[in-house]
Amino acid sequence: MIFLLLFSSYLLFLYSKIVTITAITTTTVSICRENLKWNVKNPIIILGTNISNDDVEYSENDRRYLNTPNSLYLDEQEQILYVSNQNGAAIKQLYLKNLTLKNIITNHKDALMNPEGIFVSKKFQQIYVVEGWPHYRIRMWSTTKQLNIDNSKTVIKLNPFNNHMLSIWVDSKGSIYFVDRDNNRIIKALFNDDGTNKNLTVVAGGHGAGNKPNQLNFPNSMYLDETNQVMYISNMWENTIRKWKLGSNKGEVIIGKSGVEGNSSTLMNCPSSMTLDENNQQLYVVDACNKRIQIFCLKQSSSYPLVGKTIIQFSEDLSISSIALDKTNFNLYVATVTPSTVTKYELETVINNKNQAKLKKKTSIKDKKKTKKN
Repeated sequence: MIFLLLFSSYLLFLYSKIVTITAITTTTVSICRENLKWNVKNPIIILGTNISNDDVEYSENDRRYLNTPNSLYLDEQEQILYVSNQNGAAIKQLYLKNLTLKNIITNHKDALMNPEGIFVSKKFQQIYVVEGWPHYRIRMWSTTKQLNIDNSKTVIKLNPFNNHMLSIWVDSKGSIYFVDRDNNRIIKALFNDDGTNKNLTVVAGGHGAGNKPNQLNFPNSMYLDETNQVMYISNMWENTIRKWKLGSNKGEVIIGKSGVEGNSSTLMNCPSSMTLDENNQQLYVVDACNKRIQIFCLKQSSSYPLVGKTIIQFSEDLSISSIALDKTNFNLYVATVTPSTVTKYELETVINNKNQAKLKKKTSIKDKKKTKKN
């Protein structure tokens, strides 16, 4: 009997050496950064001018020359800001490190007219530009070639009488998503291997103008979260932001109240341009008719509408057209058409987050003991 007890104790001792007992600990990971604050007292105009200069004519390569900038695209890695200068009929390229300006695509030989949405695909080395009247098409230029009309290609052309394309997005597979505003829908364009158009598919809306779950109402802008297969759509005449899962036949209102104008933290009036932070967790929205930019925590709650926070409030005489967020330093770039400027707002302070998520992480007791010894 004594022998059996001793042998059992020995086996238990060996088992304790072999088997690692695990425990559950928690690690806090930021979801949404609260209390982000930008320097609104000292904004920096990097393109255009807010001073009336009716008698002054600037050259096209002068940073003060700007005429209705209506879309921005930021290459954070290269620190290059692309600006669609609509009435100036040009795509401008501004190097943010030294503020060197280039007009990379102009209206020379009718190469460009009324540019609107812009997207730069570094993966495919291409620049995509939405052209408005009179062409109503999407043009593409290869960044490996000279950017002129001879090296451009029309990748999408729609009926000019009832199609007004605006915002554009190109995913990692080369598919193009664009806002077809006048038909109240978002369209996805697929392409063959030779680059020719394969087909157009409606991925959101397309059931007439309205506020039903399967409808859109004068969509103005969209932002694709490819990681989570979600599209955010600004529904201007519904005064809402809709969240639309790719593959779904309906969208969900997450910001604003359907058909209701307002200026509270949960209401909007003419939402337009949008952007996401680097974790796809905070949505920045231009609330155009309220002359403000709001920020929303997408992980804040499962109940809607989300509560927003105004981060920049503009004066009544400004008309905001587009925003771009530098996700490396949180500088915010804002394009306005009255006056025609692009302005940089630098991040001022960051205060520790209140909203945090707890992630479970398995840690062995042995590891804990080693940590204590060290």
